[in-house]
Amino acid sequence: MYADVALKGRKNLIAGANKEDFHLKKRNSWRDFGVTEYADLPQCQRGEGWPQFGAPLKVAKAVEIGHIFKLGYKYSESMAPRPRP
Repeated sequence: MYADVALKGRKNLIAGANKEDFHLKKRNSWRDFGVTEYADLPQCQRGEGWPQFGAPLKVAKAVEIGHIFKLGYKYSESMAPRPRP
């Protein structure tokens, strides 16, 4: 397991627990994540070669036209219909 050097020595992190509505608190990268090596994992940059095809990476603006995620009832309950005057 590789982790970015930005996590090295970090304490009291919060991690997902693979269970709905449940998180693990006070996680430490060296103790709880099974990191075998820390590395400087870069973010991709425009023009870098795409490893699979060798073509340069293109970066462009885009519009998100759909997104599905679980909200529960938090927003719909807060927008309860108001009685008309």
